[in-house]
Amino acid sequence: MIFEASRAKAVDKLNTFVEQNLSDYSKLRNFDFGPSNRSNVSCLSPYITHGIINELEVINKSLKKFSFAKNEKFIQEVLWRVYWKGWLELRPDVWSDYLIAVSYTHLTLPTICSV
Repeated sequence: MIFEASRAKAVDKLNTFVEQNLSDYSKLRNFDFGPSNRSNVSCLSPYITHGIINELEVINKSLKKFSFAKNEKFIQEVLWRVYWKGWLELRPDVWSDYLIAVSYTHLTLPTICSV
């Protein structure tokens, strides 16, 4: 999926998701309909990651369209993103430690061909 890095595109993607797909988010979010059909998720992560839009803006837009009860799962997922981003920022070695562990595992486990 290609992401156009502009505020206008980010806001358009947010508006389209809220207007057309947010109502089904809680029941369809865990399905993978393939790379050409991501209508069940917002696809806003790249825009949020790069600061083009922020989590509060996303939540506020969703609450203007639907009640908290209707939005609850979507809001939970946005806030989990905030939580884990903060958690990882406080633990910068987590990713590098993981890569070291994976590298070590690949060196010490036998491959399927050698079994």
